[in-house]
Amino acid sequence: MASLLLASCGGSSGGGGNTPVPRTAAAPGIEQGIHDQVNTYRASQGMTRLKRDAALDRLARQHSRDMLSRSSPGNPKVDHRGFSGRFDQATAAVGANAMAENVYSQPKGGGQARSIVNGWIASKGHLANIRKQWALSGVGIETDSSGRVWATQIFTSSGRSR
Repeated sequence: MASLLLASCGGSSGGGGNTPVPRTAAAPGIEQGIHDQVNTYRASQGMTRLKRDAALDRLARQHSRDMLSRSSPGNPKVDHRGFSGRFDQATAAVGANAMAENVYSQPKGGGQARSIVNGWIASKGHLANIRKQWALSGVGIETDSSGRVWATQIFTSSGRSR
């Protein structure tokens, strides 16, 4: 039985011990796919498209890597631990004056962009994050040796042009 873990707010403490595998050639495509799927949804709702930002991508990848490293087989961590630090980094990088994030984890086979975004759209809290008036987005995924995927999408407003 496959399990899907989603989180749109909150946090938890972790233990851990899982190790990320080197980024595969598929990772950038899945990240871009998540960004594109969210923008397709936003456009279908008459909302502005988000601009993808490399600094926010790095923050999202770091958080996905952190969730993975604190996880163990059968006990994946999907949370917002360190959110305030990411917000401070986003403020320094892009002038963010507000931020939200969606996170995700699913075993091998569930890590395709469409299934990730469909899971978020089906969740009231995640959907609320997608539907807010954001300007920028960053996406990052990490995968462990079993193929389980951790994904983070960060949304920010921006206090300055880039």
